[in-house]
Amino acid sequence: MKKIKIGQIGICHEHAAGKILALKGLPDVFEIVGVVDDRATTAARFAGDDLKPYDGLKWMTEDELFNTPGLQAVTVETPNSDLVSTAMRCMERNLAIHMDKPGGEDLEQFGKLLKVCKKRNLPFQMGYLFRNNPAMQWCLKALRQDWLGEISEVQASMSHNYGGDAYQQYMGKFPGGIMFNLGCHFIDLIVAMLGRPAKITPFLKSTPGLPDNIKNNCLTILEYPHATVTLRACSREVDGLNRRRLKVCGTKGSVELCPLERFDGQPLQMSLNLLECNEEYAAGTHMLDFSIKRDRYEDQLLEFAKIINGEMANPYTYEHDYLVQEVVLATSGYLEQLAPQPNSKSEYRNTKQNGRNKMNAILIKEDKSLVWGVVPDPVIKENEILIEVHAAALNRADLMQRAGDYPPPPGWPEWMGLEVAGVVLEAPSNCRWKIGDKVCALLGGGGYAEKVAVPADMALPVPEGLSMVEAAAIPEAFATSYLNLCIEGDMKAGDTVFIQAGASGLGMAAIQLAKALGAKVVTTVGSEDKAKFVRCLGADVVINRKKENIAAVMAKHPADLGMDCVAGTDLGPCLETMARGGRWIVIATLGGLKSELNMTDFFKRGIKLIGSTLRSRTSEMKAEIFAGLEEKLWQSFSSGKIKVLIHKTLPITSAEEAHAILQNQENLGKVVLTVK
Repeated sequence: MKKIKIGQIGICHEHAAGKILALKGLPDVFEIVGVVDDRATTAARFAGDDLKPYDGLKWMTEDELFNTPGLQAVTVETPNSDLVSTAMRCMERNLAIHMDKPGGEDLEQFGKLLKVCKKRNLPFQMGYLFRNNPAMQWCLKALRQDWLGEISEVQASMSHNYGGDAYQQYMGKFPGGIMFNLGCHFIDLIVAMLGRPAKITPFLKSTPGLPDNIKNNCLTILEYPHATVTLRACSREVDGLNRRRLKVCGTKGSVELCPLERFDGQPLQMSLNLLECNEEYAAGTHMLDFSIKRDRYEDQLLEFAKIINGEMANPYTYEHDYLVQEVVLATSGYLEQLAPQPNSKSEYRNTKQNGRNKMNAILIKEDKSLVWGVVPDPVIKENEILIEVHAAALNRADLMQRAGDYPPPPGWPEWMGLEVAGVVLEAPSNCRWKIGDKVCALLGGGGYAEKVAVPADMALPVPEGLSMVEAAAIPEAFATSYLNLCIEGDMKAGDTVFIQAGASGLGMAAIQLAKALGAKVVTTVGSEDKAKFVRCLGADVVINRKKENIAAVMAKHPADLGMDCVAGTDLGPCLETMARGGRWIVIATLGGLKSELNMTDFFKRGIKLIGSTLRSRTSEMKAEIFAGLEEKLWQSFSSGKIKVLIHKTLPITSAEEAHAILQNQENLGKVVLTVK
């Protein structure tokens, strides 16, 4: 994997030194191009005098950093008051941003930063400490899977006793004091757990002997319809760092974590007490051991790299980050209360207090086996429809998600399933759908379930004459094919199109789409049986990759457009055979991450190499893809010109067997799970 060129602006944030040491510890992932020294800032700061962590790194001005060729990302580690303005300058240069906490004292300015980052699809990651804490991530999973029941109480403490008088004076620079500076870490977790609080009551005090303006002894109460959260932060608690704690209580169980972090070579431990058993744990008391961590930053920076490289979507949405900052400012006394609006975060979590019922879905257990388990019903947002799922089709991305390599985009459920067909149960009054309509839909995840919520414009009518099983097999493969052939590849009638893995579900869809729009198709397969199969679909030239040299055959049929899910060592030789002005689109790397390319082919013959995935596209972009698909191809399904090929249909409770078929590459056509 190519290293990410990254720089750091600032050494005066409390986490700046630790962040740069973590980056130094990941030399295979990041290339640190330099560090901007911000010690001349007039903002309040408590760090920046120890320069040893920066040994061996290049000092540079901000302009020098921004003008570094190939710069991709910046960690923003300035004092609190300078964080947002510095991140804004990074945003103006279209850089990926990791910004330390908190999000400033001006909510409007922070909102502008997030709005533009979202519009430009820029990776933006907040540096809250607990996002990659294994115990706290376990808590979020437990809530989603209903292991703790309805949450009634959360107790959290974020105290310490370091920094001496200098730290107390530093806290006096912020009206919100230590709640603003440290409480934000827990607020990020609490909002992820419970969403927008109904009421916030802060108590911002000083410890004995300090002036009233130094708010170093704070308590905040967050109220929910059936739950209360108490959050404490004090900078003069004896042994406070080791006594930081989290307790979560629900109707089915509770967890307690103290300390919150360990970096002494011993595993972090959390106590769990369950009233009843679930698919993972027996009733009673358990002591959970979590992995040994080297530091608190490495995992988050590795996640940042995956987001930048398009290997995963950011688990935390721009909307979540905005809501967290709004709550931070309310708990710190900057805002009297939150703005009266509904929860801005789309969650699939256990909140029966919001009136949610339950349903079943296929869940991935810790040992990677599958179970048909109980989860809360989806929460329907504005402009979404609720679908009763009748059938869900499988995709290779499901196998990757099950292995832990392909998480769902933010806002979608954690269970698998990218395409479904079913009946509309609920719909907004201003959309094309009515209750009872039969639809198929493209999802970011969550299809292996009894119900799913989806944006209304990411659904299409079940084509006339097709069953629910057939309709479920359309959205992902044909939307991916349309995106890459018609939008990214600008395919025209008469073009020669090369499609890797023609007998796969995606390959079969791409072959039929290309032929329907007048293209010549060259494709690869792995057996003679599959060769006969794809010829029946209309493939003009079929290459048996186990017997023939792919590039040699392609040289006789120069491709105007390639759709490649293999890449690897085949990529370079294939590119050399392309027609002038050819477009080669890589959608996966099943053949390996590394390829050797002759760069002269690109500028001498005007070849374009394009990377593309459907899942990472926004809902708005997917809606545009779906609209084009309906306009150009939908009638071809009803007429039979394009066929939906089903290899096998299994009940949803046989998901393990269905996955094995894909894993062993046994299928010619789609594998579909029936739910109803």
